[in-house]
Amino acid sequence: MSLGITTGLFASDYSHMAFGLADGSTETIKAENLLMTFQDGSLVAANGTETLQIPVSNLAIMYFSTGSSSVNLLPVDMAVEVFDMNGTRMGEFKSVMDARNSIPAGVYVVKAQNGTFKINLK
Repeated sequence: MSLGITTGLFASDYSHMAFGLADGSTETIKAENLLMTFQDGSLVAANGTETLQIPVSNLAIMYFSTGSSSVNLLPVDMAVEVFDMNGTRMGEFKSVMDARNSIPAGVYVVKAQNGTFKINLK
């Protein structure tokens, strides 16, 4: 199962790709010429001038950002309330990762302390 956040914006509106890690920290890389691959259990992101290698088990979320010092929009350790697209409450979870492991694939609305997000669990 994977987690995706859907927005009405375009990738070209952002200069960086940000990776939220399981420990709550964030790594960023310039998005221009970015190529992401998977190798030996890690995500490898490279743009020709810099490279990030992140173990998939440590990757909580990735998203486009307007700068290299961005804020993780949906921290992995923040309590969330999840609703399906009909408004049915799916539950309250200790974190988005707990929700991800507890509900079936689909599109959901996630309410957290810092905002409300639309996510796609695959």
